[in-house]
Amino acid sequence: MKNLIEKCVLIFFKRKIDFSGYSNYTLLIIIFSKLINLIRAFLLTSKFGLIGKSSKVSNVKFNGSFNIGTNVKLFSPKANLFIVGKGFSVGSFTVVEVTKNRVTNNSKIIIGDDTGFSEFSYINGAGGLIIGNNVICGQYLSIHPENHIINSEVLFRFSGVTHKGIKIGNNVWIGSKVTILDGSVIGDNCVIAAGAVVNGSFEKGVIIGGVPAKILKKI
Repeated sequence: MKNLIEKCVLIFFKRKIDFSGYSNYTLLIIIFSKLINLIRAFLLTSKFGLIGKSSKVSNVKFNGSFNIGTNVKLFSPKANLFIVGKGFSVGSFTVVEVTKNRVTNNSKIIIGDDTGFSEFSYINGAGGLIIGNNVICGQYLSIHPENHIINSEVLFRFSGVTHKGIKIGNNVWIGSKVTILDGSVIGDNCVIAAGAVVNGSFEKGVIIGGVPAKILKKI
């Protein structure tokens, strides 16, 4: 039974997991829970994937399998503004939304294959967010392609915002508690150290860290 489950997980989710330490009862509980998540995903999206309890999905276009945790919000106010590739995963208590205000010409979220966010993250696409393939992220990630303009003559809430957008390349590792601000561009094969505040453009193949973030070394 355990070998069969391991083979099924490898085929459907492209992950190798060793279940040898699990009792048959525990495995049955896991299977039942995943079956409920599978049914919930199909009812919410008409696609095959996994969606955990109390998660909400609105106007997201899935182009393959996905694994969504519990208490997750994936939101777009309109269709075709939030598009994700196969193998998309989102940890519990994470919010990924195109915008909570008005939609602009730049508002969108496009995410490549086998990319995922960990728990307690907030990702916004108000000014445009493009993320490549095979991007892995730590917990408490914060991405903001929108920024308030500083104008001392008016209240900050009336000073307007920028919508430059954010682009993140392929094969990027983003550490926990990273903040990425509007206008940032991250090249392929980069590592962003935990706790970094990213604001600017960075070439491919470098380690980025600090507040504000800078290139620490080439890989």
